[in-house]
Amino acid sequence: MLCAAKRRLKQTLDRLDRNDLWFIDGDWPTWAHTAQLPPGEPQASQDWSSWLILGGRGSGKTRAGAEWLRSLIRSPFRPARPLRIALVGPSYAEAREVMVDGVSGLMSLEWHDRQPELVSSRCLLVWPDGSQAHLFSAEDPEQLRGPQFDLAWCDGIPRWPATPARRTTG
Repeated sequence: MLCAAKRRLKQTLDRLDRNDLWFIDGDWPTWAHTAQLPPGEPQASQDWSSWLILGGRGSGKTRAGAEWLRSLIRSPFRPARPLRIALVGPSYAEAREVMVDGVSGLMSLEWHDRQPELVSSRCLLVWPDGSQAHLFSAEDPEQLRGPQFDLAWCDGIPRWPATPARRTTG
């Protein structure tokens, strides 16, 4: 950005090789808005347990969630074993269409050799390192009983169906 301010951006970019340009283009913290980055440093992620991104349509919530998940899978600070992840959307279809296959979803990110494989018959994403993300629907909360996960990405919570605890009397 300093090069741009000094009107040297084109000259600087012309000197970079393809790998440097790929890195800059794919470096989410460089392009993200502050509100799209998780609290603290990557190694400090254990200092918080919930992160709420509240924004309107097109504010970058899905991209922030997908990039957060990608950073955890790539992180040198993660457990040595594969991660177990829950992806929860308002419905199975919406979880897949938005969180996985959407314009800002997990499959849209540039993974290079770490692209996950979608096993649609099992509602499952599997990364080459063995990490797995299971898709769940908020329409069937009982599905989340039992399995243990390292983390969960919950999307579209205002559109989740009312459960007895969320229903209001009127």
